[in-house]
Amino acid sequence: GGNAWEDQEIIERLTRFVYEGKAFIGVNEPSAITGYDTLFRMAHILGVDMDLGDRVSHGRYSFMTEPVEELEFTECGPKAKRNIYLTDGLAKVLKEENGIPVITSYEFGKGRGIYLSSYEHSIKNARTLLHILLYAAGESFCQEGITDNLYTECAYYEKDKILVMINNSDTLQKSSVTIKGRTYTKDIPAFDTIILPLE
Repeated sequence: GGNAWEDQEIIERLTRFVYEGKAFIGVNEPSAITGYDTLFRMAHILGVDMDLGDRVSHGRYSFMTEPVEELEFTECGPKAKRNIYLTDGLAKVLKEENGIPVITSYEFGKGRGIYLSSYEHSIKNARTLLHILLYAAGESFCQEGITDNLYTECAYYEKDKILVMINNSDTLQKSSVTIKGRTYTKDIPAFDTIILPLE
C-alpha cells in the first residue's frame, strides 16, 4: 500500500494478473493514492472509485442491486463509504447502503475485481469472506473440503490421509465435510479439534 501504488509496474502486473483470469479484492480504500486520474489506482479493475471533491460531476451512474445470498454478511457487514461511485456503470452492485455501493463485482478480461467498503472480522464474516473468494474465482460455494457449518473448518492432508476438523465456537457443533466423494459427519466439542485417519 501507500507509495507502492506509485509504481506503474505493480499496476501493470496486477492488471495482467486479473485480465488473465485471477481476482483482485479491494477493501476500504484499496490502492488509494492522490495525484493520478483516479484515487484508486486499481479502479479500472474494481469498477469503483472515490471522489474527494476534486472531480467535475455530471451525475452518477444509476444501478440495480444484484444480491447474491451467499455473500450476505449476517453481522457487522460492510458500511457505506461516502463518495464511492461506479466508474463506468458496468460493475454489478451486490450490496448497497443508502444508494452507495458497498460490495461490487467487476468483470475484467477473464478475471474479476471485487470491492468491499469495509470488513470486520468474526466467525460468520470469515465464512462470507470465503464465499467472496470462491465467487471471485468463479467456484461453487458448496464443494469438497469445505465444512457445511460456518463455525467449523477443516484441513485434509492427502499424503497422510488425515482429516482434521476444528470447532471455532464455544458450543458443541455438528459438522460435515466431503473428501474424495465421501462425507464425514462429526460432533465436535467446543473449541476442540478432531483428527480422523481416513482409509
